[in-house]
Amino acid sequence: MNIKSYILILFGLCYQLAISQNTQDQKSLVLQTTDTVFVAGTFVSLNFTNSENFTPSLYLTNSFGTTIIDPTRVQKYLFYTIPTNIANKRGRVNWSLIHNKKVIQQGKVDIISDDIVSKIETYVGPPSVQAGGIDFAMSVMIPIDTLDNPVMDNSKVTFKKQFLAKEDTVQLVVKDLLSYETIYSPLKTGRFLISSKCNNKQSTEHTLNVWASLPSNFTITAESNHNYADGNQICTLKTSVIKDAFGNLVTDGTAVSIIIEDKNGDILSANCNTINGVGQTKFVHPDHEQQWKIKAFVYGMAESTPITLSFQQVITDFDVVFSENNREITVGPLRSFMEQMIPDGLRVELEIGEEGATHKYMISTSNDGYVKFILDPENYKNQIYNFKITTAEISKIFKNKSVW
Repeated sequence: MNIKSYILILFGLCYQLAISQNTQDQKSLVLQTTDTVFVAGTFVSLNFTNSENFTPSLYLTNSFGTTIIDPTRVQKYLFYTIPTNIANKRGRVNWSLIHNKKVIQQGKVDIISDDIVSKIETYVGPPSVQAGGIDFAMSVMIPIDTLDNPVMDNSKVTFKKQFLAKEDTVQLVVKDLLSYETIYSPLKTGRFLISSKCNNKQSTEHTLNVWASLPSNFTITAESNHNYADGNQICTLKTSVIKDAFGNLVTDGTAVSIIIEDKNGDILSANCNTINGVGQTKFVHPDHEQQWKIKAFVYGMAESTPITLSFQQVITDFDVVFSENNREITVGPLRSFMEQMIPDGLRVELEIGEEGATHKYMISTSNDGYVKFILDPENYKNQIYNFKITTAEISKIFKNKSVW
């Protein structure tokens, strides 16, 4: 017989001895605890009888982690008390008895939640939905016991919701730790009130807002005392009541943009927010003949039909008076559509030019129907100038005026 054969025989004998010892250890330990299901929060202990004088450790593992505990020996009995951080949590606990780095016995126990519901964790989201029957939210309910464990599957949950004058009740059951209900939006705006009950324990009240859906197209109108281009009167632009396809007023604060294009292609714009479904803003009349094309938008969702406003020219002519040395220039009287003085604030521009030099500008506004320009000697030397005076898009030119 060669050396290799001796080694194999020796290895086999050692293996058989180890198996024999492990089997003997198993037979010397007998589990006395017959319960395999415990209520969370109760005292949980695994008890063994041990006819041999050795003390194995108990290896525990559950979904929260693992730990190793040593027993309390009383004569031939070994008592393994499960720690409260494991005994208080619902779930399966796997255990193994370990001696000399070997597993000699193993098993499992189940920790179940208490029947007494402490509270119902309720989550509703999103907090608001759009009317129309397509959008929806979900209410998730998790009844838990006093140790924060979800109650057992198939526990009954009563779900209630109230909207306007209608109340609904649905019977649900807990599955995979929770129960849930899908809440589809109705056609009208309003607010859902939501509650639930499990084992005579009520949840708190939750709310779900139903806002209007996307706005539909609308109209816009203009209100003013007259249509004269006096540069003073206020024109109010107002939308019709903006609603969605189901007749609901859009939410207060919906942004409306109003765009005005004049006859020259220039753009004026303003933004406003709806109140009771209506958006409005104000513009000052132009100071000269003009035509506005007006349209309003709720960008990306709705728009108004366009309207056109025409403004009549008020000022058709005006007087210009130069002082003796031409350093004081008086423009006016500036009269409005009833021959009254134009309201204060009409813009008047004076352009001053000289041969071979850059033109200079002076701008002022009317006061009591007149505008006065004074040429300061420090800025305008004694020489000949050309003058151009413009207001309400009407211009008058005066050439070769000697200023001294």
